[in-house]
Amino acid sequence: MAVGESKSVRIEPDEAYGPRHEQLVQQVPRSALPDDLEPQVGMGLQSQSPDGQVMMLTVTAVEDENITVDANHPLAGQVLNFDIELVSIGGGAGIILPT
Repeated sequence: MAVGESKSVRIEPDEAYGPRHEQLVQQVPRSALPDDLEPQVGMGLQSQSPDGQVMMLTVTAVEDENITVDANHPLAGQVLNFDIELVSIGGGAGIILPT
């Protein structure tokens, strides 16, 4: 690209955050949460697997006895579209805005 040129870039899920995996959406008993935690939809949580791996979770539903959490990346399964304009070369960073 040359300065002033623009282009659109499309990135498929397999080249970005991967496909969405429904098995990463699970219900968790509220009794498994700390007593002082009041879960809300959209809240981020962390969990640790038996082998010590930390997983980021998003609360997607809250019920009386259970909450539903999703370990997928928020952009998993989505096509990413970017409109790019080259504004300069050197001396500063360009800006990429998603569409």
